[in-house]
Amino acid sequence: MAIAELTEKVDQVLAEIAGAPIHSPSWNGTKVLPAKLKDGTETLVELTPDMCLGISDEDKERLADQLRVKGIEVESLDIPRHMQTNQTLQWSETLGQAFAKAWMQRVDQVEFCEAVASCGETLLALKRPDFAYNELFFRYSDKALQIVGQLTKGDLSENPARKVGICSRYYLGACTALYQSTIQRDASAIRSDTTDILRDVLRDILRSVELICDQTLAVREELYWCIYNACLLAMRIARWLRIRNFGGIAVEPLGLLAENMNSCLPLMAVHMLPFRARFMQELASCAEAGKQLAQATRICEQASEQILAAQKLETMLPPVPAETSKIFEVLLTRQKALKLKYDFWTSKVPDASQLGARAKEISPDTPIVVSCLLEALNFQHGLPQQFGAEEAKGTLLDGVPEEAPPEGVELTKFSSQDLQSKQSDLLGALIDILIPLMEKAELATEVLEEHTVKRLTWEAQEEIRARTDAPTPRPAEGEEEPAEPDPRRAKPPEARLEDIGFSTDHGA
Repeated sequence: MAIAELTEKVDQVLAEIAGAPIHSPSWNGTKVLPAKLKDGTETLVELTPDMCLGISDEDKERLADQLRVKGIEVESLDIPRHMQTNQTLQWSETLGQAFAKAWMQRVDQVEFCEAVASCGETLLALKRPDFAYNELFFRYSDKALQIVGQLTKGDLSENPARKVGICSRYYLGACTALYQSTIQRDASAIRSDTTDILRDVLRDILRSVELICDQTLAVREELYWCIYNACLLAMRIARWLRIRNFGGIAVEPLGLLAENMNSCLPLMAVHMLPFRARFMQELASCAEAGKQLAQATRICEQASEQILAAQKLETMLPPVPAETSKIFEVLLTRQKALKLKYDFWTSKVPDASQLGARAKEISPDTPIVVSCLLEALNFQHGLPQQFGAEEAKGTLLDGVPEEAPPEGVELTKFSSQDLQSKQSDLLGALIDILIPLMEKAELATEVLEEHTVKRLTWEAQEEIRARTDAPTPRPAEGEEEPAEPDPRRAKPPEARLEDIGFSTDHGA
């Protein structure tokens, strides 16, 4: 009865939250503000980053002065008001009373944590991460930690998978809420505490997986979805960090998660292979962004070994579906291309011409060779992967004082001159491959244009014949018969296309 009453009360509050408009929890990071100009018109003015550190009523005149210096004739600024605090406090108080009442009625601890996790997940779906973390996951974290303590001491119930599963849901829900609220507050990772918080989030994700791996094999296999969700969330956080030049933070956590994922039998199934390969690819990209090219090479080799082992097991009992064979082919090609990229940048492959020759060993198809060269050109060696970052590459590589690498981590260092030299070599090799293809495309365009002219002429003649009722006059004695119009062709002559180098087997 207590759980039913709690569920009913929670559903009422969630329905109110779902119907309320979503507003930004703060104006830190605001990019535009409504402004009234001196001519009486209203518009939105864009603020520079130094103006967005914090905006209050006292700052309006200062911001207006800065905008006037930039040439914008601003008379006044309007600071929009976000959601009324009273409404948020009312929701918080209602939920707090409902959960406190349920706890006082001695509700089962696992059921209580399930209700908290379910409510928090719904709030995340409603895009309220701050409210979910502060009012639910953090507020009742002691209840979840008590269950974790019981599991650590070996105090298991008749259904240990349920206890471990709810702890994992609680951990991952809290991590998701904290991650989303952090990136909403600081989308560009300008604040120093942003990376510290996300590093702690990755540690908590590892703790949730460690809790599962400490259980028996049967429980681990039953809760494979918890490991999958943990890896998915960690990969999402790692990608966000990598794009903002902090990929090195995620290398160690992702590596440990990869080891745990490889020990879970359900996650080693063939249908999970694309996800595992994508996870290893993100791990290699983070190592690349963290200047750990030797580690990235080892990750690609490990991923290739895992794919080959899975392929060997899958092909033991023929026939093998064509879709499965294609999956293995694509994944192996991808890992080989990544390893070839790191061999080039670590000078194991000396120049771009030999890189192209090695790419042809992977596949003689021109699209694969071009893809390998483009992948090598897309080098993330500690550089921000954002628009406008190109201008700062030289400064990032040469002007920043070097930091001591972590213990046991091998870093590969480049100067801006080395980077530009290798990229120029790659561009030259790409141009050498693409010029013949462009010439072929130009010849094909000429053939198509010639055919189009003939087709339009035929259609014009056909229209004239259709509109003429009188019979065609016979030629006078000694005159030649008029030539018949060329037969209409649906496509250019196949012989000319084959001479250029285009295949006509499939027609068009």
